[in-house]
Amino acid sequence: MTGDSILSGVFTLSQASRGEQQFQRACAACHNVREQTGRKFSAKWSGSTLGDLFDIVSTTMPEGDPGSLKPEEYASILAFFLRESGYPDGQQELPADVPSLAKIRIEPLVK
Repeated sequence: MTGDSILSGVFTLSQASRGEQQFQRACAACHNVREQTGRKFSAKWSGSTLGDLFDIVSTTMPEGDPGSLKPEEYASILAFFLRESGYPDGQQELPADVPSLAKIRIEPLVK
């Protein structure tokens, strides 16, 4: 894993692309991507870790069937959120487990 911040490129573009497809399939009926990304993402989650976010999303979503996606699918959706929020991609995919993700801080994107 590269670094301990989302600013250091913790996902790949291909993972984010898979996440976009998964978001459209499993999330878009109830959620607009703009509500989950950009400044709203940063304002809501800064100071937390990706482990915190993964834990909440993977245990509460989708609303009618929480926890029904594979861990890799939830991680890909988070990678999609990071890409859409303007965070840099990297060489390794975002891991799909809370202990690894808990080591990655969510920080505001500095332009």
